[in-house]
Amino acid sequence: MNGAVGAYSATIAAEEAKDAPDPAVIEAARAAQGRLAKERERLRSADREQIAEARSGYAHLAREVLADVP
Repeated sequence: MNGAVGAYSATIAAEEAKDAPDPAVIEAARAAQGRLAKERERLRSADREQIAEARSGYAHLAREVLADVP
């Protein structure tokens, strides 16, 4: 999950570095980070299956997000 949060941070940084940053892109990335934080709170460390699924899913999400970062 940290990788996905970091990927959104990279999106924000790349957008802010542009001459004309798009506020909607930045807001969407920040909102996604907020959703991930809430999802993290719902994870139960004792539920190995849930953790394994989350790791896989968030790793995939991080790769997708980073693929769009210039």
